[in-house]
Amino acid sequence: MKKILITLLLLVVFATPVFAAIDLGIEVDTTGNVTINGSSDYRKTPVSIKVFDAKRHYYIDQTTTDDNGDFEFSFGLDVNNEYSGKINISGEYKEFSISTTADEPAAEPQETVSLYIRGYKGVVLPRTAVEIQEGDTVLDVLIKVLDENGIAYEIRDGYVASIADQREFDRGSGSGWMYRINGVFPDVGAGMVKVKDGDRIEFLYTEDLGEDLGRRYDPDLDLGDIADIGDQARKVVEDEDASEEEVAEAVDHVTDSISDAAKNIKTEDDADDLVDIVGRTVEVIEKAANRVKLEDASQKVAIGGAKLVEALAEVADRITDEKAGQNIRDIASRVMDSVLKVMGRITDETELGDVTDVLIKSAGRICKKLSRKDVAAVHSKVAKIAQKFIEAVGTDRISKNEVEAEAGRIKARLNPQRLAEKAARVEEKIKEINSKLEDNEIQSNKTLEKKLSVEMPPVKELNEVEINLPGEVMDIAKMNKISKIEIKTDIADFSISANTFGESVKGKDVSLNARKVAKEQLSGSAQKELPDNTTIVDLNVTIEGKNVDKFNEPMEVSLVYNLKEDDDPESITVFLLKDDGTVEPVGGKYDINTGKVRFWTNHFSMYFARPAIKEFVDLSNFRWAEKPIQLLAGKGIINGRTQTQFDPDADITRAEFTALLARMLKLDGKQIKLTFTDVMENAWYAEEIAAAYSHGVVKGKDEKRFEPKGKITRQEMAVMIARVLEKHGYKPANDEELEIFNDKDRIAVWAKKGVAIAAREKIIRGMENGSFVPAANATRAQAAVMLYRLYQLLL
Repeated sequence: MKKILITLLLLVVFATPVFAAIDLGIEVDTTGNVTINGSSDYRKTPVSIKVFDAKRHYYIDQTTTDDNGDFEFSFGLDVNNEYSGKINISGEYKEFSISTTADEPAAEPQETVSLYIRGYKGVVLPRTAVEIQEGDTVLDVLIKVLDENGIAYEIRDGYVASIADQREFDRGSGSGWMYRINGVFPDVGAGMVKVKDGDRIEFLYTEDLGEDLGRRYDPDLDLGDIADIGDQARKVVEDEDASEEEVAEAVDHVTDSISDAAKNIKTEDDADDLVDIVGRTVEVIEKAANRVKLEDASQKVAIGGAKLVEALAEVADRITDEKAGQNIRDIASRVMDSVLKVMGRITDETELGDVTDVLIKSAGRICKKLSRKDVAAVHSKVAKIAQKFIEAVGTDRISKNEVEAEAGRIKARLNPQRLAEKAARVEEKIKEINSKLEDNEIQSNKTLEKKLSVEMPPVKELNEVEINLPGEVMDIAKMNKISKIEIKTDIADFSISANTFGESVKGKDVSLNARKVAKEQLSGSAQKELPDNTTIVDLNVTIEGKNVDKFNEPMEVSLVYNLKEDDDPESITVFLLKDDGTVEPVGGKYDINTGKVRFWTNHFSMYFARPAIKEFVDLSNFRWAEKPIQLLAGKGIINGRTQTQFDPDADITRAEFTALLARMLKLDGKQIKLTFTDVMENAWYAEEIAAAYSHGVVKGKDEKRFEPKGKITRQEMAVMIARVLEKHGYKPANDEELEIFNDKDRIAVWAKKGVAIAAREKIIRGMENGSFVPAANATRAQAAVMLYRLYQLLL
């Protein structure tokens, strides 16, 4: 067969010592068979490939580089077509194009199938396109390819006994070769099944009669069979030696089986049984979501999750029992949590959009079977998924040829035109998603955030990054009412709003810099404050080359933190390293999905992160408040009355609670004049009250009185918290949220709106007897717990 060497058209060309090179060679023959041989600096590393034309993703596969960093893909494409492709190794991408148009007249198009062989020693044959003749069987295709590739085999009476010296019974009495065609395991021999154009054939080695491979559902399978498939999928995702591809395939198989079964459910008993199976399968999705990192595997997990929720929607119509409906709600919520976990690893907007659409529609169907109080959890998860999709739409990924790079350092400049296009796209998608949410009666507690993200390319051994924002960028944000522009790097993430730097930034370039600082470079006193193996990051910002001392409003920043085995994720705290070598906690919340700790700051300096919990001796009778108090104290948000005593049962004053809010939110009240005659300029709380008042978080008793030393009531505290929530995009709540309190009629009219929002978001809860006691003075312990819940929700 004549080979035609196809010139690789590189879409991204950028060579520099700080990036690991990926080199490709591509051959395409006259029938569209493609062989890609690659080399890289990555050894024993998963590598994935996507090939697509203008209509669809045509081919997706995964393999692993060998000891030399080499890899190979073989597959078939349609002739006389143009394709684009992308190789992904450890987050580094190589883009290419393929043309299957020959220079000589094309022969009559041949019908082809694809063949893939994997034994217990690994892949014997990557997915390969094979020409077929009329009447060919699966066995004919196998023998032809094994002969052409010189692969040893043994076939006895049409039964495959050995391939590549991997024989039946090598791994036990239930081991041997099985085949799958288009995802289904036929019940007849390979010589009995005729192939047709486009078939996908896989020969796989099983160690327990095919159960370890999983089986797709067919009409003859009963629910017991599907439960068994789920059990086998669980074994795969729990197997530490299973590859991401195998984990994703296990998810794909079991969710396909459940999806097909749901469409054939006839009775309520069968519906109940299938819900139980889905409930057990949630563990498969959850464990898979924790294991997969590559985009292709993450995509399959997300699609699998969507299929499970869709299956729950199918059977919900058969369910009449209220508790069963609540079970469906809980299962759907858990599945959507796993989908949320993997969505950030998927860049394909079309796939993400499809998953989001399925979940919105399915959740809408499920919620029609639930009471009003039971739908809130589902609505909340769907809203988060919608927001995640919007964030994907608004993400601009900087390629390596757009950055200046030298050893350990990169410098990039944002592209205003692309960001403007992304902003328009976000606006368009938000309208679409809001319409779909409304059509499916999904009520979100929070408005979809107009957010843009810029991702820097991954770089090995990166020590410093500098990002330049042209003056137009902030103008684009303001004009398009973009709430944040988030810039993500391998050292730190920055979330900037149009008001972060105020009017002083208009039309001016802004530069952000994050640089790792070695502990040895610090003073002796500073080194004593730092734990071993700590990453110190020096953050700086300039406007037109001039340093910025403080921000107009707090900026959200994230630092990379490598969580240690005995770390409590909730305790991870960011510390400010001062010029005199002392340290000060500034808060923070660790995100286990990103491996970063987020915090607010109103100025830049040097920072590091470590666990921090402060214990007090007087909390033994306040177990319900103990951990929130210890965590907030460790983060520097609250203080004890002394170093060892918190005084949890003492009433808290209006000034004290206002100061805690301002401190937590990093609000700045310097140079703000108050009209309250009872707040002295030199009072310890004056600046915090000024900050909270100027940001609309608190109000006075009237224009002249604040009553700083007055005891704050529970309803006053709830109203302050509600104002913070509204400023962060949370919508007003209905008075129905107050039904959980048996003394709701005692809540003041002016406080009902605020109490309703705080109750809906579970910041406040009733006493053990179901009352809210709105006019009662709030204690320090109650205030700490409410602030902790608010902090977890906002950051």
